[in-house]
Amino acid sequence: MKIKKKFFSGGSWFASPALAGLISVVVFVLIRKFILEKVKIFYDIKLNIIASDFKTDQLNIGLRWLPVFYAVTIMINVFSILLSAPPR
Repeated sequence: MKIKKKFFSGGSWFASPALAGLISVVVFVLIRKFILEKVKIFYDIKLNIIASDFKTDQLNIGLRWLPVFYAVTIMINVFSILLSAPPR
């Protein structure tokens, strides 16, 4: 029984970084697909590419997604606080 308890407590040291890495990869892929490559695909279709327009469009798309990132971050923090609060 002690071996199982040690295994599960030690297993969290491996599972936590693995899950954090997986979530980071998913977030990176989503940002690359919906923000960075969306602009790139749009400009591949057009033949008149102006560098300043490209950066401005990336900035505008990124700024449109910023409230989503803020909301998700706040939601994670609130749930973390609520779930770890001591019982009444």
